[in-house]
Amino acid sequence: MEKDEDGGLTRTVPVFLRHYLKVANPAHRVALSQVLLSGHKYAVETGRRGKSYRARVDRTCRLCNQVVETPEHVWLECDVAGQLVQLRRDMVGDVGALCTPNELDWMTEADGDIVETMKRLVALRSAVSRVAQEQWRRKTGSEASEAPTAVRFTLG
Repeated sequence: MEKDEDGGLTRTVPVFLRHYLKVANPAHRVALSQVLLSGHKYAVETGRRGKSYRARVDRTCRLCNQVVETPEHVWLECDVAGQLVQLRRDMVGDVGALCTPNELDWMTEADGDIVETMKRLVALRSAVSRVAQEQWRRKTGSEASEAPTAVRFTLG
């Protein structure tokens, strides 16, 4: 799904190259693609295959051990680890600085729905490279260069 002219995620584009596949840094592009295609290491996926199979409700977050560990939960909701919270603040600030006022309004319309917020983060053409970089940072534990930190919208 991609944004239509009114800002809604209603336009299906099955044939065209997705904009997130145009992220310039190959490592960032691969990291984001893995999340979008369920090729990541979050418990929601790792617990559904092979010998490590667990019922979905038992694939809890390794940090808070309260809810299923999904990319949306780890990126936007889990607040147990201070470093994770700081990564989130940095990403929100950076994305906010890259967005137009209309895009910021569109992001806030997700109204705390973490799945919808995640979809909207990926749909933002102006900030998809920063979102991809964030997944790469989480995947590798690497630090990124300094970036704008003004927070213009909140997630949740």
